[in-house]
Amino acid sequence: MNKRINFNLLASIAICTIIFSNCKKEEEDKSAPVVNITLPVSTQMYNSGDTVKIKGTVTDNEMHEMLIEIRNDANDSILYSETPSVHDLSSYVINTFWKSKVSTHTNATIKVSVEDHAGNNGTVIAKIHIMP
Repeated sequence: MNKRINFNLLASIAICTIIFSNCKKEEEDKSAPVVNITLPVSTQMYNSGDTVKIKGTVTDNEMHEMLIEIRNDANDSILYSETPSVHDLSSYVINTFWKSKVSTHTNATIKVSVEDHAGNNGTVIAKIHIMP
């Protein structure tokens, strides 16, 4: 009986040690994910029907989630949205696209946001203009 209690006690201590060491590691992480967009370049112009290519890279010790969005600046409506699976990755290559479709001159913002497990956020934006 004592051996069983000792085993359970040791198992509990081991689990607590793992949990607390992981939490401590996350608390020490003060660095935001590094996001780099290579395409499109900011202020790039498109025509309705053009393909807007979004390319770049993201690096971090351990990513949690990522969001890629294109929003209409005039009314904040979402023109495109994607949530790539980046959980627990240390790097990710962005290579996606959106086929533009607008009926009026549209200024839009491309935003790539990444959060890591410690709650640090890395965000990059690029402004584009789309003509009908």
